[in-house]
Amino acid sequence: MAILREYRGLYPRVGNNVYLADDVVLIGDITIADDCSIWWGTVMRGDCGAIVIGRGSNVQEQSMIHATTDHSTVRLGENVTVGHQALIHGASVDDGALVGMSSTLLDLAHVGAFSIVAAGAVVPESMQVPGDHLVAGVPARIKKELPPENREAGLLRAQEYRELAAIYIAQESKT
Repeated sequence: MAILREYRGLYPRVGNNVYLADDVVLIGDITIADDCSIWWGTVMRGDCGAIVIGRGSNVQEQSMIHATTDHSTVRLGENVTVGHQALIHGASVDDGALVGMSSTLLDLAHVGAFSIVAAGAVVPESMQVPGDHLVAGVPARIKKELPPENREAGLLRAQEYRELAAIYIAQESKT
């Protein structure tokens, strides 16, 4: 069962129809909206700043989400997909965006709607990624504007994870 811990009177708030894998750790000022999924080994520490996960988003295995006291918070919009082993530290990600596997987003970075952060990219502090763009590299640089069909792909990625989470939720309700 996931570990939810209070920190200085703040306790994680989890919406309806949310899948939390068994070893997920949520601490402090965290809000997870409805229809999200948080997968194995993920840690979210809301002890240094708020973390808000929008409806229908997914955070995949071994990701870490945290912020810097009095400097940053974390906000993921709706239908965001965060790939395996991503690190989001005090950054914001708008609706439908994809944060690639093993990528890093640093304090005050902002990823626009339906943008893609390539696997392994490091988005520097305060970088502003416009909507519908691909960023890649260390440090990340804007590589290109994405075609309109990328928006549908972003929503489909999030939907696939909602469907996968529904299977796990159904299995757990049987035991």
